[in-house]
Amino acid sequence: MNRFIVLLFLLLGIVSCASQKSEKAMDAFSESKVSKAHLFGHSKKNFFSTEYNAFLKGIYDENNNAVFESNFWKSPIKEIDLHPGTYLIKVSCQNGYFSGYPEVQITLKASESYEVYCSVQKGKNAFGMSVDAAVEAEVKKL
Repeated sequence: MNRFIVLLFLLLGIVSCASQKSEKAMDAFSESKVSKAHLFGHSKKNFFSTEYNAFLKGIYDENNNAVFESNFWKSPIKEIDLHPGTYLIKVSCQNGYFSGYPEVQITLKASESYEVYCSVQKGKNAFGMSVDAAVEAEVKKL
């Protein structure tokens, strides 16, 4: 019985730590004056999919001040509300097999939504087979 209770708490701890969060970086701005950046493909793809999911690892303003940073204790996020301006976004692009950490610069405008996604460049390995050679972060306005 004690093993079951310990196992239950371990599973609950793992599940609660794996959930992705949304962050709000708002103070005196109204909702209509805030830009919202969205990520592409989060939680819609299987972990062992060949398509890449995008997660925000870090967001930095024009002065290189961190608006958001993930680390060992704070996991990457899937969406965030930001003030209008120019930001450098560090993205974690992952599928079930590979990961890359590209950066992209974006200028957000008020009351507009954006999507950050991962774009894969194909190459060939030593046997001539098509493989993922590089991954880039790209942004599109919704």
